[in-house]
Amino acid sequence: MNDVTPAALLRAAAEKVRGLAADADREVDTNPYWRSELTERPGWYANGVRNGLGGSSGELAAAMHPGVGAALAAWLEHTAGLVESVARQRPDAATPDAEWLAPALAVARQIAGSES
Repeated sequence: MNDVTPAALLRAAAEKVRGLAADADREVDTNPYWRSELTERPGWYANGVRNGLGGSSGELAAAMHPGVGAALAAWLEHTAGLVESVARQRPDAATPDAEWLAPALAVARQIAGSES
């Protein structure tokens, strides 16, 4: 993935997370496993992963529910647009090693499972 532009990497990560979040949300709505008498629909995902995983892993997974995935995808997509806008005006400021861009690229690389 070394030849992938920062904007393309950000958009690919956004697309992956957006798809996973939407799939998870649909699954919660349609798979009876997720239903719980302990909580209303908004809490079904968190309740299910807490019960399935337990401990800190369960709490982390519960906190990273589909809504967080959708928000993360929106942030990555927005940042991709910023990269392209900055690159048009100051190409030297939109390089992969740019300090302002590094955190978003680090997240995108983790999502993509890439070191580039």
